[in-house]
Amino acid sequence: MDIEGKVNHVETLNHRWTAVDYKEFVMNSRKKKRVNSNCFRKVTHFVTNCLEDVFFRLGYQFAYRPWWTIFTALVFCGILGSGLLNWREETDDVNLWTTENSQVRKSAKWVAQHFTDDIRYETMIIEADNVLRPDVLKFIQQVDTSIKNISVQGLGWNKLCAKPGAKLKELLHHRKRRDVDEFDLSTDGLFDGVFSDMEVIYGDIANLTEVLPYDFETLDSTQVSIDNDPFDFDLEDIDFTGVFEDKNSENNSSSLLGDRTEELLDLLAMPDKCLTRSILEVWDENVDFSDLSERQILMMVDQKVNESKYADEMESLSVLLSGFNRDKNGYLQGVKTTVMSWFLSNDKENTSILDQWELDFIEHTLNTNLTVPPGVSIHVLTTRSYDDALAETLSSNFGLLTAGFSLIIVYVGLTMGRLNSVEQRFLLAVAGVTVVGQAILSSYGICFFVGLMYGPVHPVLPFLLLGIGVDDMFVIIQALDNLTPEQRRLPIPERIGLAMRHAGVSITVTSLTDVVAFGIGATTGMPALRSFCIYATTGILLLFIFVMTFFVALIAIDESRQDQRRDGCFFYRQPDSWKPSALSQKELLRLFFEKFYGPLLMKTPTKIFVIILTLIFTGVNTWGVLQLKQDFDPNWYLRDGSHPTSFYKSLMEHFPDSGERSAVYFGPIDYMTEREPLSSLLIRLRENPFVKNSSVVFWHENFERWLESKQVAYPSEDVEFKKLVQEFLLFTKDGRQYLHDVKINGSIIDKNFNFTINGSRMRFQHPTLVDASEKNLAIESLLSLENSIEFYGNITPRTPVIYTERYVEWEANKVITEELIRNLGLTLLAVLIVTLVMSQS
Repeated sequence: MDIEGKVNHVETLNHRWTAVDYKEFVMNSRKKKRVNSNCFRKVTHFVTNCLEDVFFRLGYQFAYRPWWTIFTALVFCGILGSGLLNWREETDDVNLWTTENSQVRKSAKWVAQHFTDDIRYETMIIEADNVLRPDVLKFIQQVDTSIKNISVQGLGWNKLCAKPGAKLKELLHHRKRRDVDEFDLSTDGLFDGVFSDMEVIYGDIANLTEVLPYDFETLDSTQVSIDNDPFDFDLEDIDFTGVFEDKNSENNSSSLLGDRTEELLDLLAMPDKCLTRSILEVWDENVDFSDLSERQILMMVDQKVNESKYADEMESLSVLLSGFNRDKNGYLQGVKTTVMSWFLSNDKENTSILDQWELDFIEHTLNTNLTVPPGVSIHVLTTRSYDDALAETLSSNFGLLTAGFSLIIVYVGLTMGRLNSVEQRFLLAVAGVTVVGQAILSSYGICFFVGLMYGPVHPVLPFLLLGIGVDDMFVIIQALDNLTPEQRRLPIPERIGLAMRHAGVSITVTSLTDVVAFGIGATTGMPALRSFCIYATTGILLLFIFVMTFFVALIAIDESRQDQRRDGCFFYRQPDSWKPSALSQKELLRLFFEKFYGPLLMKTPTKIFVIILTLIFTGVNTWGVLQLKQDFDPNWYLRDGSHPTSFYKSLMEHFPDSGERSAVYFGPIDYMTEREPLSSLLIRLRENPFVKNSSVVFWHENFERWLESKQVAYPSEDVEFKKLVQEFLLFTKDGRQYLHDVKINGSIIDKNFNFTINGSRMRFQHPTLVDASEKNLAIESLLSLENSIEFYGNITPRTPVIYTERYVEWEANKVITEELIRNLGLTLLAVLIVTLVMSQS
């Protein structure tokens, strides 16, 4: 460039447009675009021209004061980002996936408040050609021993497992500070209130403390340690003689159950053993399988299976086995699969210890040091398994996501400029990507300010915003590169104003359609998706603002660098003789479209081929949409090789009838007046096609059968009813199995029957439901059944409550199915309107 050219160039750079200059430029450009158009086109041209004027002025102002613009954008981001101090992450599935007014949510809240799960379940499935081989059973025995030898912080299996008498120790420990809770469901309702304060029911309880190994009245916390646990004793080791004697009575008779005291003492003295279920229960604990032949084992198991055929699940052996192989005469030849279960006491104070115990359980089973017999495979599941596997999936994907994020940044840096030292824009691209971080920080801050939750879907937002932000940046840079040589010689503010005049409208159209789409999505009733859509809408709007301000200011600074011929990375000035290489000036992709693709597409044979291909794709896709089935399975989130996935696959293959377990819960109903509704509910539940009729179990139904077997009429008086219920639940083998289904307020062992049934449940099981459509029908039918039954009296709830945790997932599927077509249709319509209005010119 000669001296005169340099002077003209400097004068041009220092020139600032006046309003007259811009008005003249706009009028000239509009004359060039003016075409015959209808009324609708005139409206769209008017809107577009107004937006172009706005974006020119904004681009000009931001580029004229780039550093001030950057500072203001960062301060704005910092202010909004302070809302992160109100961070609230929601992990409760009920609050995430059920609508506010849904019956499932109300049922979940009621059940969580009044019925608690006192057990953590640890399960193992063993597969082999025959699990009843002596070597396989010996291995199972060794695994069982290994598991029972697990110890965490000095607490072993005997101290952590669930036991029939566990509630007794808990009541002993808390008797002086425990209030009688009318909604305290106990898996051992037998002992409720026995050890409460003297003013509650019984008076002096010193009799009991006299027979225990510690003086609990004077026990100090300093006496308690891992090695010296005052509650580490078994009930069978205690002599209960005289525990319930009334020392104030002359004849020293029991103040509780009179002549039933001896039976009660026998119940209290029952062995306090850990709860487990496995094939090993067929034999004695110390059996040596090396001394048994396979034929002996098969005969013993077959006998036990036949004996327990009609027993309940906790006693039946057949529920533990699958894949029976019998010869033509019906003799058992082998069993392919067996399932084992260990039950831990779900003590909230020991949560961290139980979590570690489950990790050790997985280690001792999946990574066992024992010699695994040929052909044996193991699958395990613990209470924490799903959450652990999900976290593992997310962490394993984090590296891939980070690599993808980095590749996008590198790609943007390499393609945004030209491949030479001055015209490259690598640092501009890297700095520009920070607008995505600013948008995330600001949008999260705003949403936390207004009290929105952060859910499990939200981590994908950064990648969504990255894609939109990179696209916006490319549009602006391309508009800048498309300026004519004359326009490239204009001062930087005018240059960027002209680029923004074209790019601003395009970015507005894409951002507006995205905002409309997510805004419609925010109308969903599902809290997790609604929160995600609001976050996304806010993020896209703020991304638009930061791209239009922060990134535009960065472009102005970069354009100044290029005008000064400074290196794109190290900013040193190139000599005046520097010229870009010819190769770096070639735009291969543009040449491809201009020289090859465009001309080829304009040929008649190509047009015909494209039309035919489009029709074929349209037909195939339409058929595909008609075949589309909406479904959801939480296990899809997990890696294929994770141990929960392996367990569920094995469970579905070998125990296909193991559908979801559920229950019908009742509040403080009057059973004497509600017999007809309860009977109707039982009949209709068993007739429901989505319920296994043989799985429906209700204590009250068996109570009525027991009365019939005793030829006793159903009681009509409250005292008589309680007396019979007391006898059924305490002193019959069939009745005692329902103690964990009945919620007692007071003490069921009171001889004056000072107790009430404040809640109970009816248990049942679903068959295997293959997809979301069946689950939708199932939950609709059950909710309809729930609403059709109404009890008398001023009680809460007035209707039965049908609930299991998996209904939350089913409810989410149902909501998605109902809203999918509506939201999709509204989104397409809104996008169409925005596109028509904004892009006609």
